[in-house]
Amino acid sequence: PRKSEKSRPAVVVSGGDATGSGAGSGPVDKTELERLRKRSLAHFDTQSMAFNLSELLSQGKVSDVKHQKVTGASAAAKGTTGDIFDDVDKGDGIGNEILASCPFFRNEIGNKASGPSLVVQAAHHRRVRGSMAAHETIMEENWKEDMREPKQLDEMEEEKTREAQTIPAGLEDFEFVDRGAIYYRTYFYGQDHQNYTGIDENLGPIAISLRREPMTQPQAGTGSNQSKEKYQYRIIVRTSNLIVLRGSIPEDSIPATTKPGSRGLPAKNVLEFVAGELQLSCLRLAQTGKVPERLLSLDEEGLSSRNRIGVMYCKEGQSSEDEMYGNEHGSEAFEHFLTMLGEKVVLKGFQGYRAQLDTKGDSTGTHSVFTTFHRLEIMFHVSTLLPYTPNNDQQVLRKRHIGNDIVTIV
Repeated sequence: PRKSEKSRPAVVVSGGDATGSGAGSGPVDKTELERLRKRSLAHFDTQSMAFNLSELLSQGKVSDVKHQKVTGASAAAKGTTGDIFDDVDKGDGIGNEILASCPFFRNEIGNKASGPSLVVQAAHHRRVRGSMAAHETIMEENWKEDMREPKQLDEMEEEKTREAQTIPAGLEDFEFVDRGAIYYRTYFYGQDHQNYTGIDENLGPIAISLRREPMTQPQAGTGSNQSKEKYQYRIIVRTSNLIVLRGSIPEDSIPATTKPGSRGLPAKNVLEFVAGELQLSCLRLAQTGKVPERLLSLDEEGLSSRNRIGVMYCKEGQSSEDEMYGNEHGSEAFEHFLTMLGEKVVLKGFQGYRAQLDTKGDSTGTHSVFTTFHRLEIMFHVSTLLPYTPNNDQQVLRKRHIGNDIVTIV
């Protein structure tokens, strides 16, 4: 049960000694305040539950921490010498005369299985993956229902509908989807809310979104006490370490020295209770019209229903990148492989995902390979279909596309 306004706990706000509006039992210490916060705050997703400002502050200033995030590509380029490679992934040890085993990499060089057996194996994996995904979805939905705040059935159905309209259908069956990424779009964007931005001395850049909304609808014909609306605050706290706090908290659970007005409690009271470790003095209300769009883009950066993949043709005996880029045409087997990946499409006038290929003037070739998979659009940058420049070892017109693809099939 939520605490009513009359039983709002006492608390010291901003170093003051005032007590809450109803208790009169003296200020609440930090331990009690933390207990109240954990009890009242309903996290939207599991990532939000990992949000811990105290742990970040214990690591020192963001500017003082040396982040040595080594990707597979940079690790391979640096070699395996130096302290940064102590006790790290040495690779899978799989390689051949063309593909070397490198730290942080996993190589796929084929196996003895061929023909129908591969198809059978793929079908088996799809069935297993599908059953596991269904099981995980059921568990996730049950967890959501257990953790959800009490709401009317029509409100819950409305939320599910809004979320379903945001994430492409079928995408969650293919790979992990960060549902928290659409929290801002679903509950903030296009609605009355406030955005605050600033640079904390210890935590670095911060962006906070705050919105007050009614929890229940008043019923007609009831008394004034029964019909009084209850409100909650939805909040998003973004920090530079990429862990985001997303959740909601009832208004009457927030300690305050004054009763909520027509527009609710001061934002400072809410933020001090939910994220008291923040340096609130650095925050400024963002009043420009472009801020919501930029926050929307920031939150949903990891969501994508489009992918671009490079495909390189390597002849027998070739081992260097320049040799592969220099293949003007592919073999019959290579062309057959492309038909397994997708459909060969004419680029001029193409209406689907073009992956930066020219669909007006044929400057990036006349054809490419495209497919859809679980509502995902995938465009393949095929080396032999991109423009070929004779007597040029660099083949820049090909490298500019395949070189920027995160995944490349050789």
